[in-house]
Amino acid sequence: AEQLAQLNMEFAPLRGQAVNPLACFFTSYYDRAQEMNFSEFLRYFPVGSYVTDETEFEALKALPGWPFGADATLKSMPVPLHKYTTAQIDRVLYAYAGIPMRDLTDTASDEVLYLPDYGAYYNFTSDAGGGGFTAVSGTVEGDTVRLTSADGTVLTLRAVPSEAGRYLIVSFLHG
Repeated sequence: AEQLAQLNMEFAPLRGQAVNPLACFFTSYYDRAQEMNFSEFLRYFPVGSYVTDETEFEALKALPGWPFGADATLKSMPVPLHKYTTAQIDRVLYAYAGIPMRDLTDTASDEVLYLPDYGAYYNFTSDAGGGGFTAVSGTVEGDTVRLTSADGTVLTLRAVPSEAGRYLIVSFLHG
């Protein structure tokens, strides 16, 4: 019970008033971390910045999938424009799943735009949130930990052999 309580504190969607980077891994279900829904992963991604540059804004407006119309201005945006560099995304993916972004099976989305000149992805989430996971039980088999929530969702973690106490997300499956 003590270990589950400690883990659940680590998995909480918010850390103080900031979104927990781990929460991004609980926004879709996947057999392998590489198969997660990229758009959902970035929806509440806590590492990034806002678009404030007019040139960058105009480049976003020119992309297919721009949802706000050609007459939108940076000052008239109804929601913040979030910017996430590939380096920022890579750091979080590596820290919690041990994978680089290039290993994701699908980074294309109508909801996430990409500007190669800026090396960044963009989305338009206006509220705070993120995925959540609360373990009620768990098992350990060798280097693999399987945690189960009340609704049967299973989070599988695997120990990193060279780093004592470090575990990586393997899968997140709805029960």
